[in-house]
Amino acid sequence: MVCCCRICETKCLKNRVDGGYFFIPLDKSSKYIMKNIAICYHGGCGGHFVYYYLLASEQFQLKVWNYKIKINHLESQFYLQFQEKGDWLDNEIWPSNKINTDNKAQVFLVCDSIKEHKNFNFSNCIKICPYIENINDWFRTILYKKTNLFRKNKNIKSINFVKKTYKDICNFPPKLKIQNCNYYFDIIKFTHDYSERKKLCDFLQIETNDRMEQFVTHYQKLHTKLKKTDWVKKNNIDRQSKYIL
Repeated sequence: MVCCCRICETKCLKNRVDGGYFFIPLDKSSKYIMKNIAICYHGGCGGHFVYYYLLASEQFQLKVWNYKIKINHLESQFYLQFQEKGDWLDNEIWPSNKINTDNKAQVFLVCDSIKEHKNFNFSNCIKICPYIENINDWFRTILYKKTNLFRKNKNIKSINFVKKTYKDICNFPPKLKIQNCNYYFDIIKFTHDYSERKKLCDFLQIETNDRMEQFVTHYQKLHTKLKKTDWVKKNNIDRQSKYIL
């Protein structure tokens, strides 16, 4: 199968691998033209973290909130948003997703279904999708972070409400993989396994750096209280969580 939808404009062979797709350029001498990246994700699957992670590579525009920023400003905002104490969403800032005219590629955030973003042009984007494989891990994650179903919900402290919500989730589980993306990866494995991060970066034709890895280390620490999930693991990174509420 021949594909032209990668981060390059050259024709490639498409092959399926765990975590997403990899592509083999037919002409290694061809020059790659960076495309914009759209992070398409379901709430609670780490879309904002992946956004900061990619921007920390310094391979994309640092014009994220309608004005240009420097890398140290990005770093400050990352640690402000992802604090160990306090509400995870208190300092959340959404990018404008406005396409700029600069030559450097951009990164966009698209939460939930692509169909809900009818006014956004995906034609020039590589769509990547972080997700959580285990639905129990996802539920505990959004409960802990007070996001998605529990975002600004006054009933979050009600045990009966949480149990009812969990039962509804089990009966009608959400699709945590957004359809029609070019690359999929489990965000929990991504944060625990460097090879998973390297695989994504290779796919996007970017290099990892110390700042990106420092972001990962900090992000991991924020999930240490989720002991009954795969966020907290000792040895086997491929282990599926068997815990339920």
